[in-house]
Amino acid sequence: METKICTKCGEEKESSSFSKGKKQCKLCQKEYRANYYKLHKQEEKENRNKYYKIHPEKLKAVNKNNYEKNKEERREYAKKYYNINADTIKETRKKNTKITRKTKLNIQKNIEKNTHIK
Repeated sequence: METKICTKCGEEKESSSFSKGKKQCKLCQKEYRANYYKLHKQEEKENRNKYYKIHPEKLKAVNKNNYEKNKEERREYAKKYYNINADTIKETRKKNTKITRKTKLNIQKNIEKNTHIK
């Protein structure tokens, strides 16, 4: 096995612990990116939004591919999440249903008022 020395932490690691063409190990890169994001959060968000506006079809294709690849894992996660948070989910659904009903009734009343005026 080939080894390299990380320029940041100074540890000798297998070459598989490094990204292609990088001198820092993946762990150090991950730490650096996390810190950079904290310091430049707004700028990173703006850059991500710009990229999405320029390449929407490409990102939709990537997201669809990832969804298809991980469909079963996503379903399992959703089931586990529901089982853990069932009470909260049910309460939220009840609350949203009531709001939706009230909104529909208000819309109907406004329509009826407007049709009687004419």
